[in-house]
Amino acid sequence: MKRFAILFMLVSVVLVLNASIGWSGNIWPNEETFHVPGNDLNVYYQIWKDGVTNSGGQGAGITATFYYRLSGETVYNSVAMTYNGDVGSNDEYTATIPGGTYIAGDIAEFYCEGYDTTDETYSYGTDQNGHGPFTAAAPGEFFYGDPLGQDVTVTFRVDMSVAGVEGAISVAGSFNGWAVGANTLTDQGGNIYAGDVLFSGGSTPYIEYKFVNGSTWEGAIANRQLEIDDTIPTMVLDIVYFNDDDGSLPVEFSSFEAVLTSENYVLLEWVTQSESDMMGYQVYRSANDDIADAYDMGFVEANNISAEQVYQFTDGDIQSEMTYYYWLEAKEMSGQSRFHGPVQITILEDGEEGGESVPSTDVFAQLNQNHPNPFNPSTEISFYIAESSEITLKVYNMKGQLINTLIDHQQRSGGQIHRVSWEPKDQPSGIYFYQLTVGESTFTRKMLMLK
Repeated sequence: MKRFAILFMLVSVVLVLNASIGWSGNIWPNEETFHVPGNDLNVYYQIWKDGVTNSGGQGAGITATFYYRLSGETVYNSVAMTYNGDVGSNDEYTATIPGGTYIAGDIAEFYCEGYDTTDETYSYGTDQNGHGPFTAAAPGEFFYGDPLGQDVTVTFRVDMSVAGVEGAISVAGSFNGWAVGANTLTDQGGNIYAGDVLFSGGSTPYIEYKFVNGSTWEGAIANRQLEIDDTIPTMVLDIVYFNDDDGSLPVEFSSFEAVLTSENYVLLEWVTQSESDMMGYQVYRSANDDIADAYDMGFVEANNISAEQVYQFTDGDIQSEMTYYYWLEAKEMSGQSRFHGPVQITILEDGEEGGESVPSTDVFAQLNQNHPNPFNPSTEISFYIAESSEITLKVYNMKGQLINTLIDHQQRSGGQIHRVSWEPKDQPSGIYFYQLTVGESTFTRKMLMLK
């Protein structure tokens, strides 16, 4: 696995009151990754506590437990995680889901729990993409699928013209233990570097990877993902630019919505495209559209990484025949803040949602998560546009290949939510991306089909 060492100068805030563990995370593999049923799945998790994990060896009083279960079950399997060594100032722990526990099409739910015996407090970890923290009530997910049916040679290609070449260019990922230099690429001319990697039949077709410039990893982006096509013996990937971003992009806020769940609580979800120097998001609610009458519902800590982040907050204190208005206050480390909203939702007498969740007034377009997700055989995609516009809606597979054009440069009315159904009869199980284009802006989300 790729080991990230994080050295904290200040104690990070975790979602556990009075916790002595300063931080826990870097769970690997990331959630929503695919795995082969017959292979052991080794899970890694890191914990940091100031003055305890900084020195060599396992930190005194620190333990970790890994929990997993089949989606739909009520009881988790628990495994005491083994101390795996130091990674920077962090202690790393590991546990295994034995091969054969699950079959193709299964979804395993999981979370990692840190425990400090000195004051009997807990901490719950995030993965290396910043998703989480995962808990028993809100676990991460691993997907199980069929292995490769034959050997496939994949050609990786990267354009180094933006970053400049510092040394040997290589590709590292889940397939080679994130080993720098294990799979080097050669100069093809014009700043393009390429190299072949053989993936054997029987291995997982779902991998994550990044390019490495000498000893420098790509910047603050989520791991690149690939689903290998085993219907062909060779696969040549599109050329991508080496990402040398240093993570200092300004905050980009892209959506904010409210929906009523089947459990009869309001789920708030907002998406940021990048973050830096953010404290987090304060949630407010009111019975009218005047923020002066709103009261504080709670706080969600920011992840501060330069990649799309999906945040959620639940409000269970709701009543029938009521309309609720929600705002977000985006708080920066500097003390400045900016409000987003409101979004509104109406609860009918029978506990059903009245009409549609109205997007925030500062969002000109919004692409919602498909429902259901995962899905089989069909799913529904909905989107909102503030003004009448010409839009395009397309579906792509993990290789970036166009699978279906659901809406092709059609004029749609503004100020309302539109819905489109998709039933991919001839497509295999896997992750797909759907992309909405409104004018010069694009919005992308991913969905999972399990047959």
